[in-house]
Order: sequence, then C-alpha cells, then structure tokens
Amino acid sequence: MVSEDNVGKFGALFRDTRTALGLAAAKEFPIIRECHVGSGKGNALDEVREPLFFKYEAYARWGSGGSFIPADRIRADFDKFAERRFIIGSESEVVDQIGRYGERTGTDHILLRVQWPGLGQNTVLQTLERLGRVVEKLK
Repeated sequence: MVSEDNVGKFGALFRDTRTALGLAAAKEFPIIRECHVGSGKGNALDEVREPLFFKYEAYARWGSGGSFIPADRIRADFDKFAERRFIIGSESEVVDQIGRYGERTGTDHILLRVQWPGLGQNTVLQTLERLGRVVEKLK
C-alpha cells in the first residue's frame, strides 16, 4: 500500500497525464485504506497489530515492489510504515485522518478495509459500529 504522500503524488500525476492527453478530468478519485477505529482503551494500532503484521509480512515476502519495507524489518519498522498508510485511531483521530486524506491527496472516496485474516469478528463489528459514528461526524 502506498503512503499518503505517494497517493497525493500519483493522484497529481494521474490528473496531469489526463490533461496532457486532452482527456476530461476524472469524475472520481478513490483510494483504499486499512482502517480500525479503536476501543479507546490504549493504542488503537496495538489492537490490530498482529493481523496487520501477518498481512503485510506476507506482502513483503511476495515481493511487492518498492512500496514495502523488507519482510525481516517490517515488525521493527511497523509503526512508521503504518503511520501514513492506514487510518487507525480513536473516533476523533479517524475523523481527522480521513479529513487529512481528502485535503492532501485530492481523493473524494475512501474505501475502508476493516477486516483482515486473523482479526476477530467481534473486533470487526465493533470497528464498524464506531465507524458509523465517525461517518456521522464527517457529515
């Protein structure tokens, strides 16, 4: 998954290329992000760290190009890796992060992936419930 900064750069390149080719501006610019709205009891990333480790270590082992850190370093560098790639935090932090993505990347749609291999169903359902409150705050 590319970083927030690179989403903005690639989005600008996409828009500039369309303009240079005489194509109409794209009507939508969606992105997809991993998302977890924490319980409020500690660090939200800690609540989903292991399933995300599992997923991104697998991606790194598969050779996912230059957008990932090496599989043998992903655990040591995971917080830094996650910081600008995932939307994870308390309800208010997730509201702020979604707003920041819109401002910094030009996206108008964010698809939020809330379930990964190894993540318990109760955690997923609680995130969806909290995400509903986040959406209400974004209106």
